[in-house]
Amino acid sequence: MNHFQDGDRPSLEEVLENRESRRRRIDRFLADRPETTVVCFKLNIPGPVKNNQWLRKLFREGLGTIEEALDLATKPPVVREIFPDLPTGPEAFLVLDRDTGGVKRDMVTLEDHEVFGRFYDIDVEGGPDSTRSGAVSREDLGLPGRKCFLCDQPAKVCARSRAHAVEDMVQFIEESLAKEGFFKS
Repeated sequence: MNHFQDGDRPSLEEVLENRESRRRRIDRFLADRPETTVVCFKLNIPGPVKNNQWLRKLFREGLGTIEEALDLATKPPVVREIFPDLPTGPEAFLVLDRDTGGVKRDMVTLEDHEVFGRFYDIDVEGGPDSTRSGAVSREDLGLPGRKCFLCDQPAKVCARSRAHAVEDMVQFIEESLAKEGFFKS
């Protein structure tokens, strides 16, 4: 059964419009609070379906994992905005009084080592030492880039060259989640 065949299927125009809206939101956070770090959390799910009950569940689990990793219960964010029902996919924004590099390292650890971390897309930007606009990359911190779901190549290389069929990537995600009992509850 494919749990990702039904749901919101935004147009390319909607996806691009949402990307611009996300950029404006992050820029506004950093303009209002230039000393802070912004964490933007989305899902890393290829294919036309960007939101449904299963993607919202994965998003909620990921957000909980992020909040726990950042110990937000004892040191709450300056701003916390959650948008679980966007047709372009769930998103969350956390504005923190924290070291940007340290937060990025923590998020890389989460993406690389949590059971569903490879399906998370966690961007981190800002901070008092920021000299450019845009997210801090793994490479900025001397860390290796993300690997492709299906092969050992860098994910960016496979994405740009469209090395794998979307159906194969979605099947990999489906099987990975099923193996962990994700769809049972």
